[in-house]
Amino acid sequence: MSTVASDVRCFDPTLLRHSAWSRSDNLHDRITEARREGWLGEVAGLETSLAAAEQKLQAARQLGARPTAITNLGMPGTAARAER
Repeated sequence: MSTVASDVRCFDPTLLRHSAWSRSDNLHDRITEARREGWLGEVAGLETSLAAAEQKLQAARQLGARPTAITNLGMPGTAARAER
């Protein structure tokens, strides 16, 4: 099971959402600071990062809403190996 929170394919949507929410809150604070300081280029970059974090949150919501199912891929038979 993957626990990499920055990976959209993460199998634990809870970890992904928590990480994206934390990142989003931090980005809002940094955007506020950049605007206050007049760092317009920084504001633009942070807004791009915020949009990406919001996309990840949406992806996490969609992952969490999907029903989970186990797919049986089967075991390869020995006959298939013998034919090679």
